[in-house]
Amino acid sequence: MRSTRSTRMSRTLRFTASLPLARVHGSVPESEEKSARTVDSLRLVTACYVSCDMRTATLLLIPLLCSSLALVGCDSGEKKADGEKKADGEQKADGEQKADGERKDDGDAAEPDDAAPAGAIELPKTGLKGTAPAGAKVTDMMGSDMVQGGSLVATVSKVEGEATTVESAKEDAEMYGPKGMTEETLDDGFVLVFTNEGSAGTNYWVKAYRTFGDEQVECSTTAGSEEQQTAAVTFCKSLEK
Repeated sequence: MRSTRSTRMSRTLRFTASLPLARVHGSVPESEEKSARTVDSLRLVTACYVSCDMRTATLLLIPLLCSSLALVGCDSGEKKADGEKKADGEQKADGEQKADGERKDDGDAAEPDDAAPAGAIELPKTGLKGTAPAGAKVTDMMGSDMVQGGSLVATVSKVEGEATTVESAKEDAEMYGPKGMTEETLDDGFVLVFTNEGSAGTNYWVKAYRTFGDEQVECSTTAGSEEQQTAAVTFCKSLEK
């Protein structure tokens, strides 16, 4: 019996000797402080094995083991709680950034458009004006007024020399191989509309001639769709001094 106690005591002393000393209370995190107190308790149990009987030492060891298990569970809970807090913080930050981005996008969408509203547009080269879609712009096209905006693309220019008649306009159009040509007579001129087939597909033509005072102007387009052709006809018919 004495030999068995001595062997057990020797093993316990070697185990506790390998454990770190307890740190000063308040100078380390709480979890490390609890671990340190557990080590001190193990040292007390070891001392009891030397000076006390087996029963007394065992009674002291049971609550110590229970407190150690509780410490492990507590540490795991603290780590889990820290992880959840960190994840919640990251999710919250992502949500705030996303909300800021959406608010910014909404702000950008709410900014007013600089494009001009639909209505009359001045043609400086010919001295006329016409009704154009919103955002239409006029540029100088080799001395003519080119109007672009929405589905509208048209060029307005002064006719030099002899005025163009319906017959001469149709004759000029023959070089394009026109199809489905129609003619509309206006109080101060006429409009020819036709199509032809080109290397890129169907072309939609408009040839309009209007007379203002002693000047005749040509309003024309070669569009890529019927919608653009219709927009050009509307614009050409809206021209006025």
